[in-house]
Amino acid sequence: MEKENPANNSPPHIASTPPPQNTSTDLISINATAQLPLKLTHLNYPSWRAQFNALLFGYDLMGFVDGSKSCPPSTIMNDGKPTPNPDFALWVRQDQLLLHAIIASTSENIMSFIASAKTSREAWQKLAHLYANKSRSRVMSLKDRLSSLSRGTKSVSEYLQLIKTTADELAIVDSPLDDIDLVIYTLNGLGPEFKEISAAMKARENPITFEELYDKLIDYENFLKKEEMSHDATVLTANFTRRSNGQGTNSLGRNYNRQNPRSNNGQRNNNQHGPSRPPNFYRKAESPPSHTTRRRGTDQLSTNVTCQYCDRPGHTAKKCYKLHPPSEPMVNFTSSNRLAAQDWLMDSAATHHVTNNMQNLSLHSEYHGPDEIVVGDGSGSELGGASHARS
Repeated sequence: MEKENPANNSPPHIASTPPPQNTSTDLISINATAQLPLKLTHLNYPSWRAQFNALLFGYDLMGFVDGSKSCPPSTIMNDGKPTPNPDFALWVRQDQLLLHAIIASTSENIMSFIASAKTSREAWQKLAHLYANKSRSRVMSLKDRLSSLSRGTKSVSEYLQLIKTTADELAIVDSPLDDIDLVIYTLNGLGPEFKEISAAMKARENPITFEELYDKLIDYENFLKKEEMSHDATVLTANFTRRSNGQGTNSLGRNYNRQNPRSNNGQRNNNQHGPSRPPNFYRKAESPPSHTTRRRGTDQLSTNVTCQYCDRPGHTAKKCYKLHPPSEPMVNFTSSNRLAAQDWLMDSAATHHVTNNMQNLSLHSEYHGPDEIVVGDGSGSELGGASHARS
């Protein structure tokens, strides 16, 4: 008969190891420059808080700032004697690293509000009180700001960013806006340039989200820019000016001269028979468009119209060159001829025209033939090739 081994009847022994003590390797250091690139300003608290919350949840450090992970006692009883608590020292070190990250991720003008904070939770609560105050006055102030926002000279992207930031601040203080209200606030501040798309968005049967509205407004802004560029092109304008001794100065277009054969001093206008064209041209980069440009039909000089913007006669504010400067240089033509008047005698039976100024001809060559020149008044000239060279 075998004897039972008392060791076999003893209950099994379960060995347990104490939990490892926290060491310095358990500390989590946050690089604010790399991990928190968005610094807190008075305009971006919702975005900054979302950035920081994601980091705190990822490292399991949210308890330090929301109070769920309170500070442990500084001492513990060991064999009836108080001894320093290592968890306390670890908690304090980790909390100070978080406080440093909060301070480093704020701008200089905000840093002074949390400089006196002793813990990360205290700094977090001060920032929440500044920018996420849930008081009624805060909610009313944010809604008033949202209703008064307008695009003005800002781009669509900048304007929508201001709208969304204000809406996010309302959501933080537990007064979120639905998509319909947010779209209405946005459309009301766009301005008259966007009245067509605003009317179309308000007439939709199905409500549009803010994200969809963002894309449509950006596309419409690009469309308006292309339309503006297409209307900026201006047509080059050519003006002719001729000055002759004893007959004044003529700076009007040729069509106007035909309609007004008399100059202001009552003398005969020389250009009615077709002016000569000396080749002295010049370019003027910012010359205002002449109100006597060539047009079909009757061309009348608008001397009774005065611009409301520059107070100059001859045009209205809609066509004022100071408000709408030409995008292309204009070509003007002037000539000064102090010699005798050179009237062109138009004869329907003539096959050639004669001038005594070689500069009036772009192509010319010497002529040595025996032909005679007979002009319209009946006079003639026998210039034989043996005695003169004619061009």
